[in-house]
Amino acid sequence: MQPGCRACGIFEELGPVDTIVLVERWDSDAALRAHVRSEAFRYILGALELSDSPPDVCFDHVTAIEGFALIERWRKDLAAGGEVATVGATSPGKGAAGRSRGKEGDKS
Repeated sequence: MQPGCRACGIFEELGPVDTIVLVERWDSDAALRAHVRSEAFRYILGALELSDSPPDVCFDHVTAIEGFALIERWRKDLAAGGEVATVGATSPGKGAAGRSRGKEGDKS
């Protein structure tokens, strides 16, 4: 892995279209930018060129990550008769994520 990369995984997405999904987690936008400019990323671009159709490439910029505590908090709020908060009220600067699909697939 490259400096600033927290995690990297490659997955085959099940569905009507054969799809390969690459998920990476980066410490910062700067680390992701450095990766995109790197020689290692040229290999990823080479793999994308082998696709039968134009690849669907998107970069999701995640500002916060929460675990089970979020579920517990929302369920407690719901049990108390309150509203469940929506995702999006997060703290900035927690990192960036990139995701590439080998072939165009369902984005839902």
